[in-house]
Amino acid sequence: MCELLVGWGVSTSSGPVAAPQIDGYEFRGVLGMGGFSTVYLYEQLRPRREVAIKVLTTAALTAEGRRRFEIESDLMAALSAHPYIVTIHDAAITDDGSPYLVMEYYPGANLGLRARSERIGLAEVLQVGIHIASAVESAHRIGIIHRDIKPANVLTSRYNRPGLSDFGVSTSASTGEHNEVALSIPWSPPEAFDPTLSLDFRADVYSLGAFIYSLLCGRAPFEIVGGDNTLEAVTDRILNADPQAIGREDVPAEMERLLMQAMARNPDLRPGSALALAQTLQAVELDLSLPPSQIDVMEEISPSAAALGSDSQAEPTQLRMVTLTPVTLAAVDLPAQPLDHTRLYEPVVDGETVAIDQHPRRKPLVLLAALGVGLLVLLAGMAIARAGGTDTEVTPSIPSTISTPTPTPVASEVAATMAPTPTTPAVSEPAANTNGNGKNDGKGPKDKPGKGPKGR
Repeated sequence: MCELLVGWGVSTSSGPVAAPQIDGYEFRGVLGMGGFSTVYLYEQLRPRREVAIKVLTTAALTAEGRRRFEIESDLMAALSAHPYIVTIHDAAITDDGSPYLVMEYYPGANLGLRARSERIGLAEVLQVGIHIASAVESAHRIGIIHRDIKPANVLTSRYNRPGLSDFGVSTSASTGEHNEVALSIPWSPPEAFDPTLSLDFRADVYSLGAFIYSLLCGRAPFEIVGGDNTLEAVTDRILNADPQAIGREDVPAEMERLLMQAMARNPDLRPGSALALAQTLQAVELDLSLPPSQIDVMEEISPSAAALGSDSQAEPTQLRMVTLTPVTLAAVDLPAQPLDHTRLYEPVVDGETVAIDQHPRRKPLVLLAALGVGLLVLLAGMAIARAGGTDTEVTPSIPSTISTPTPTPVASEVAATMAPTPTTPAVSEPAANTNGNGKNDGKGPKDKPGKGPKGR
């Protein structure tokens, strides 16, 4: 069953449920309400701090509702170490039998409210998109599909850091669970409307694209301002139409093509992972001369590798956070048609996703060119020495013009290295001109017309 949920953070509930009494916490206010839960602001007494407590509503106190609430608490706990996922502190049951989660309090407005009320700058949208995509990638790497990525589910911390929340409809990729849960229609992929299908990671890639699109436009991809935006109309557009153009002059064409590809109706045409989407957005940042936003993902480490960094016995599977190196837009090479994400990255090797070098043949060519120039200079020096006679032994040395090429030379440096060798070799006059006492022994090379210091 599909139910249209509020995705912009605007509550339509008639009023808050009375806040429960929870030992060790004092009630401070209501933060938000949804169809299945209410989020309250409490003050934790020890240690003293403000926290957000999400309580399952009475209407959701079914066996299925409790099961999903427990799944959400487990999934959020598994990902709490990620800098862009809301941290969970505790989970328990109130005296009246309502399950609740104690979470980090994010006092800033959620991005749904912000996108509806202000024009969010391109640089911030890129940064938020990259950070949330890295959070989603980390969830995918431990087998979790979020299934409800939308502006209202991205909160803002005291330090202006985005945090992905609400894993209430998330599922494990290994369960093969069908689409029988509530959906946030405007950000859901077409395959989510077929109850016989199971969603995979590509569904989250679609929702990421729709989420970033919404931050840029202040509306969902298939929402028409002043038009028919009923559940049926929006669903029909998702299944049969393409998203409207973004319509912002500051948004590069490469970024718009990427978002349209992420929202392709055919899952096979979307970027193959949340990481691919994040790194392409990062390449757009570099092309705009913006500092690249950090991509933090979880990766598994083998028991042997884990044991090297700890005196305790390693667990069978452990995770660590890694930060990936940016790639440039030139490496992405976005085509006019939706890009092929397989061009962006090499296969995963030993748990590492390796970015393709922008100029994979540049380094060998530079090295060969430098060696070739050095060899020519060396041969020229030997020829000059041989022309000066055979009585004096000449020991040629490697000229100082040979240097180790820099790891990533610019085009001008490559051109200079590949330039033709000068007519006059860049070597000093060999020592055959003296006999050791500073006098000419008569056996050195004679001045020749046009080549010696005297000329003709």
